[in-house]
Amino acid sequence: MADYIMTQFRQALYDQYLSTFKDDGTWKRKQAILHNWCEKNLQPFLERLSEQSRILELGCGRGQMLDFLNKQGFSSVEGVDTSEEQVMAAERYGLPVYHSDVFDFLQASHQTYDLVLAIDFVEHFTRQELIQLLYGIKKILNKGGHLILRTPNGQGIFAGQIIYGDLTHMTILTPQSLRQILRFIGFEIVSIKESIFPTKGIKRKIRYILWNLLKIGLNLMRKISSGKNQDIWTENFVCIAKKQIN
Repeated sequence: MADYIMTQFRQALYDQYLSTFKDDGTWKRKQAILHNWCEKNLQPFLERLSEQSRILELGCGRGQMLDFLNKQGFSSVEGVDTSEEQVMAAERYGLPVYHSDVFDFLQASHQTYDLVLAIDFVEHFTRQELIQLLYGIKKILNKGGHLILRTPNGQGIFAGQIIYGDLTHMTILTPQSLRQILRFIGFEIVSIKESIFPTKGIKRKIRYILWNLLKIGLNLMRKISSGKNQDIWTENFVCIAKKQIN
Protein backbone atom coordinates (compact mmCIF):
# COMPACT_ATOMS: atom_id res chain seq x y z
CA MET A 1 0.00 0.00 0.00
CA ALA A 2 2.81 2.41 0.91
CA ASP A 3 4.55 1.75 -2.43
CA TYR A 4 1.29 2.37 -4.30
CA ILE A 5 0.69 5.67 -2.48
CA MET A 6 4.28 6.75 -3.20
CA THR A 7 3.93 5.87 -6.89
CA GLN A 8 0.68 7.81 -7.14
CA PHE A 9 2.18 10.82 -5.36
CA ARG A 10 5.21 10.86 -7.65
CA GLN A 11 3.13 10.53 -10.81
CA ALA A 12 0.86 13.35 -9.61
CA LEU A 13 3.93 15.58 -9.33
CA TYR A 14 5.07 14.58 -12.81
CA ASP A 15 1.62 15.25 -14.24
CA GLN A 16 2.03 18.91 -13.24
CA TYR A 17 5.82 19.06 -13.43
CA LEU A 18 5.93 21.76 -16.06
CA SER A 19 3.20 24.02 -14.73
CA THR A 20 4.19 23.84 -11.05
CA PHE A 21 7.96 23.53 -11.15
CA LYS A 22 9.73 23.83 -14.49
CA ASP A 23 7.72 26.30 -16.56
CA ASP A 24 9.23 29.76 -16.38
CA GLY A 25 8.26 30.66 -19.94
CA THR A 26 11.86 30.81 -21.15
CA TRP A 27 12.13 27.82 -23.51
CA LYS A 28 14.50 29.62 -25.87
CA ARG A 29 16.78 30.75 -23.04
CA LYS A 30 16.90 27.23 -21.56
CA GLN A 31 17.45 25.88 -25.06
CA ALA A 32 20.46 28.19 -25.55
CA ILE A 33 21.93 27.22 -22.16
CA LEU A 34 21.57 23.50 -22.88
CA HIS A 35 22.98 23.85 -26.39
CA ASN A 36 26.05 25.62 -24.98
CA TRP A 37 26.43 22.91 -22.35
CA CYS A 38 26.17 20.18 -24.98
CA GLU A 39 28.83 21.80 -27.14
CA LYS A 40 31.20 21.88 -24.18
CA ASN A 41 30.45 18.44 -22.71
CA LEU A 42 29.08 16.18 -25.44
CA GLN A 43 30.34 17.48 -28.78
CA PRO A 44 33.64 15.52 -28.81
CA PHE A 45 31.76 12.25 -28.28
CA LEU A 46 28.93 13.02 -30.70
CA GLU A 47 31.41 13.75 -33.47
CA ARG A 48 32.36 10.06 -33.43
CA LEU A 49 28.80 8.97 -34.27
CA SER A 50 27.27 8.81 -37.73
CA GLU A 51 24.30 11.02 -38.52
CA GLN A 52 22.22 7.83 -38.90
CA SER A 53 22.94 6.67 -35.33
CA ARG A 54 19.76 5.89 -33.41
CA ILE A 55 19.56 8.05 -30.28
CA LEU A 56 17.03 7.92 -27.45
CA GLU A 57 16.71 10.46 -24.63
CA LEU A 58 15.04 9.31 -21.44
CA GLY A 59 13.23 12.04 -19.50
CA CYS A 60 13.49 14.37 -22.47
CA GLY A 61 11.24 17.08 -20.98
CA ARG A 62 10.39 19.81 -23.47
CA GLY A 63 12.94 18.50 -25.94
CA GLN A 64 15.82 20.97 -25.83
CA MET A 65 18.33 18.13 -26.13
CA LEU A 66 16.45 16.58 -29.06
CA ASP A 67 16.45 19.99 -30.72
CA PHE A 68 20.23 20.21 -30.28
CA LEU A 69 20.73 16.75 -31.80
CA ASN A 70 18.52 17.63 -34.76
CA LYS A 71 20.60 20.74 -35.36
CA GLN A 72 23.75 18.58 -35.30
CA GLY A 73 22.38 16.59 -38.22
CA PHE A 74 21.25 13.42 -36.45
CA SER A 75 18.30 12.05 -38.37
CA SER A 76 17.04 9.35 -35.98
CA VAL A 77 16.44 10.82 -32.53
CA GLU A 78 13.48 10.38 -30.20
CA GLY A 79 12.59 10.94 -26.58
CA VAL A 80 10.31 9.61 -23.88
CA ASP A 81 8.88 11.34 -20.82
CA THR A 82 6.28 10.45 -18.21
CA SER A 83 5.02 14.05 -17.93
CA GLU A 84 2.22 14.64 -20.42
CA GLU A 85 2.64 18.40 -20.01
CA GLN A 86 6.27 18.23 -21.11
CA VAL A 87 5.52 15.84 -23.97
CA MET A 88 2.84 18.19 -25.28
CA ALA A 89 5.29 21.09 -25.04
CA ALA A 90 7.90 19.12 -27.03
CA GLU A 91 5.32 18.14 -29.65
CA ARG A 92 4.49 21.81 -30.22
CA TYR A 93 8.05 22.18 -31.50
CA GLY A 94 7.64 19.16 -33.79
CA LEU A 95 9.92 16.92 -31.73
CA PRO A 96 9.47 13.09 -31.73
CA VAL A 97 8.51 12.29 -28.14
CA TYR A 98 6.60 9.39 -26.54
CA HIS A 99 4.43 9.84 -23.46
CA SER A 100 5.18 6.76 -21.36
CA ASP A 101 6.45 5.44 -18.07
CA VAL A 102 10.10 4.65 -18.72
CA PHE A 103 9.87 1.09 -17.40
CA ASP A 104 6.88 0.33 -19.62
CA PHE A 105 8.70 1.87 -22.58
CA LEU A 106 11.90 -0.11 -22.03
CA GLN A 107 10.01 -3.33 -21.44
CA ALA A 108 7.89 -3.00 -24.60
CA SER A 109 10.56 -1.60 -26.91
CA HIS A 110 11.67 -3.78 -29.82
CA GLN A 111 13.96 -1.03 -31.09
CA THR A 112 17.66 -0.83 -30.28
CA TYR A 113 19.79 2.28 -30.05
CA ASP A 114 23.39 3.33 -30.49
CA LEU A 115 23.16 5.96 -27.76
CA VAL A 116 20.87 6.50 -24.79
CA LEU A 117 20.92 9.88 -23.04
CA ALA A 118 19.77 10.35 -19.46
CA ILE A 119 20.38 13.99 -18.56
CA ASP A 120 19.24 14.90 -15.01
CA PHE A 121 17.25 11.66 -14.95
CA VAL A 122 18.57 8.79 -12.80
CA GLU A 123 18.26 10.78 -9.57
CA HIS A 124 14.47 10.47 -9.91
CA PHE A 125 14.55 6.77 -8.98
CA THR A 126 15.13 4.70 -5.86
CA ARG A 127 18.16 2.43 -5.76
CA GLN A 128 16.03 -0.62 -6.49
CA GLU A 129 14.41 1.15 -9.44
CA LEU A 130 17.79 2.32 -10.66
CA ILE A 131 19.01 -1.26 -11.03
CA GLN A 132 15.89 -2.14 -13.04
CA LEU A 133 16.30 1.01 -15.13
CA LEU A 134 19.93 0.33 -16.02
CA TYR A 135 19.19 -3.27 -16.97
CA GLY A 136 16.43 -1.95 -19.23
CA ILE A 137 18.79 0.55 -20.85
CA LYS A 138 21.38 -2.16 -21.41
CA LYS A 139 18.73 -4.34 -23.11
CA ILE A 140 17.88 -1.71 -25.75
CA LEU A 141 21.48 -0.71 -26.53
CA ASN A 142 23.19 -2.16 -29.58
CA LYS A 143 26.44 -4.06 -29.06
CA GLY A 144 29.01 -1.49 -28.05
CA GLY A 145 26.27 1.12 -27.60
CA HIS A 146 26.76 3.97 -25.15
CA LEU A 147 24.91 5.54 -22.24
CA ILE A 148 25.58 9.17 -21.38
CA LEU A 149 24.13 10.54 -18.17
CA ARG A 150 24.36 13.66 -16.07
CA THR A 151 23.30 13.54 -12.44
CA PRO A 152 23.75 15.59 -9.24
CA ASN A 153 27.10 15.09 -7.55
CA GLY A 154 26.72 13.62 -4.07
CA GLN A 155 30.25 14.75 -3.21
CA GLY A 156 29.74 18.28 -4.54
CA ILE A 157 29.74 21.35 -2.32
CA PHE A 158 26.00 21.97 -2.64
CA ALA A 159 24.72 18.40 -2.90
CA GLY A 160 21.94 18.97 -0.39
CA GLN A 161 20.43 21.89 -2.28
CA ILE A 162 20.26 19.80 -5.45
CA ILE A 163 18.90 16.53 -4.12
CA TYR A 164 16.33 18.24 -1.89
CA GLY A 165 15.49 20.96 -4.41
CA ASP A 166 13.03 18.71 -6.27
CA LEU A 167 10.47 16.50 -4.51
CA THR A 168 10.84 13.87 -7.23
CA HIS A 169 14.54 13.28 -6.50
CA MET A 170 15.06 9.89 -4.86
CA THR A 171 18.76 8.99 -5.05
CA ILE A 172 21.96 10.98 -5.16
CA LEU A 173 25.11 9.33 -6.47
CA THR A 174 28.82 10.02 -6.37
CA PRO A 175 31.23 9.11 -9.16
CA GLN A 176 32.28 6.12 -7.04
CA SER A 177 28.78 4.76 -6.42
CA LEU A 178 27.76 5.31 -10.05
CA ARG A 179 30.84 3.45 -11.22
CA GLN A 180 29.94 0.63 -8.82
CA ILE A 181 26.38 0.16 -10.07
CA LEU A 182 27.25 0.51 -13.77
CA ARG A 183 29.94 -2.16 -13.52
CA PHE A 184 27.52 -4.40 -11.63
CA ILE A 185 24.95 -4.08 -14.45
CA GLY A 186 27.55 -4.77 -17.16
CA PHE A 187 28.75 -1.41 -18.42
CA GLU A 188 32.33 -0.35 -19.10
CA ILE A 189 33.15 3.13 -17.83
CA VAL A 190 34.53 5.30 -20.61
CA SER A 191 34.79 8.50 -18.59
CA ILE A 192 33.42 10.25 -15.52
CA LYS A 193 34.11 13.95 -15.38
CA GLU A 194 32.90 17.31 -14.17
CA SER A 195 29.89 18.85 -15.85
CA ILE A 196 31.73 21.80 -17.36
CA PHE A 197 29.85 25.06 -17.72
CA PRO A 198 30.31 27.04 -20.95
CA THR A 199 33.22 29.51 -21.00
CA LYS A 200 32.13 31.79 -23.85
CA GLY A 201 32.32 35.45 -22.86
CA ILE A 202 34.56 37.24 -20.41
CA LYS A 203 32.26 36.75 -17.40
CA ARG A 204 32.12 32.99 -17.90
CA LYS A 205 35.88 32.81 -18.40
CA ILE A 206 36.43 34.67 -15.12
CA ARG A 207 33.95 32.33 -13.44
CA TYR A 208 35.85 29.32 -14.82
CA ILE A 209 39.18 30.65 -13.51
CA LEU A 210 37.71 31.38 -10.08
CA TRP A 211 36.16 27.92 -9.96
CA ASN A 212 39.51 26.24 -10.56
CA LEU A 213 41.10 28.37 -7.86
CA LEU A 214 38.30 27.41 -5.48
CA LYS A 215 38.92 23.71 -6.16
CA ILE A 216 42.50 24.10 -4.98
CA GLY A 217 41.21 25.35 -1.65
CA LEU A 218 38.57 22.62 -1.42
CA ASN A 219 41.11 19.88 -2.07
CA LEU A 220 43.46 21.40 0.51
CA MET A 221 40.63 21.30 3.05
CA ARG A 222 39.79 17.69 2.20
CA LYS A 223 43.44 16.69 2.32
CA ILE A 224 43.76 18.15 5.81
CA SER A 225 40.56 16.51 7.08
CA SER A 226 40.85 13.06 5.49
CA GLY A 227 44.16 12.81 3.65
CA LYS A 228 42.29 12.51 0.32
CA ASN A 229 41.76 14.52 -2.85
CA GLN A 230 38.87 14.45 -5.30
CA ASP A 231 38.66 15.42 -8.93
CA ILE A 232 34.96 16.20 -9.28
CA TRP A 233 33.45 19.04 -7.26
CA THR A 234 30.87 20.43 -9.67
CA GLU A 235 27.15 20.47 -8.89
CA ASN A 236 26.59 17.73 -11.47
CA PHE A 237 28.86 15.23 -13.14
CA VAL A 238 28.80 13.44 -16.49
CA CYS A 239 29.39 9.78 -17.18
CA ILE A 240 29.88 8.01 -20.49
CA ALA A 241 29.52 4.23 -20.26
CA LYS A 242 29.69 1.51 -22.90
CA LYS A 243 27.65 -1.68 -23.01
CA GLN A 244 30.02 -4.57 -22.44
CA ILE A 245 30.02 -7.28 -25.10
CA ASN A 246 29.78 -10.63 -23.35
